[in-house]
Amino acid sequence: MRIEKEDIPEMWETTLRFLYNDEYVSGLTDFLQENGAKKVLDCACGTGYPAIQLAKAGFDVTCTDADTRMLERFTSNARKEGVLLQPKKVDWRELRYHFDPVFDAVLCRGNALIYIESWDGYMLRHPGKITQEIDIALGNFYKVLKPGGILYIDIYDEKELALEGPVDFEPREIDGIKMSLNWTVKFDENTKRRSINSVRRILNRGAQRELLHTYRSLFLRHEELVKLMEKAGFKNVKKVEIPGEKNYTVYVGHK
Repeated sequence: MRIEKEDIPEMWETTLRFLYNDEYVSGLTDFLQENGAKKVLDCACGTGYPAIQLAKAGFDVTCTDADTRMLERFTSNARKEGVLLQPKKVDWRELRYHFDPVFDAVLCRGNALIYIESWDGYMLRHPGKITQEIDIALGNFYKVLKPGGILYIDIYDEKELALEGPVDFEPREIDGIKMSLNWTVKFDENTKRRSINSVRRILNRGAQRELLHTYRSLFLRHEELVKLMEKAGFKNVKKVEIPGEKNYTVYVGHK
């Protein structure tokens, strides 16, 4: 079996197919509608899920990400879906310079927040610095929300802390390609690091491949996230259940 490094946009887009189904988009749509959210900023839009689906459901969606590769895939996906969305390359820490406080909801999904300044692993030598950058990002989320607006942010499920050994996702066929996904998750309290060794296997006969990637992020505990949200000014910060969200824990705070 040939071993290769993952293409990041393709890896994330495929991983989403293992993590989610239509139930989540329906659950998120209901949550936003119940909270009166019409104008939404997806500030970690990646390759377009679920921003494209939310736009098709009638929300006024603005999309940003800091990764050019993700945005290129997003643009292609939106075009295929017939959705007029043009994502912008904006760093979380600069949102206030690009947008007025006009959003009913800001979404920071996909466990994205803890990857700030740590995706390549370099800044993980300085976990305190990463926490400061998270503080700045949360302040920007707050700034671009309308009064009464909500921040939706998710983080790894604490069940991960008790995992021993690899996690095997159920193999499936995606766009005619049979594949499996395996994650090995590690936490280090001393260094404040979290990592996932991802192995995606293409199982089609004659085209078997093994695609590898290591995710590296800050190990931020849930109670630390809540405190940082409150420090940024968010009120009534609480954990919420979203139907279809089976992988991450969602917290919501109000401006």
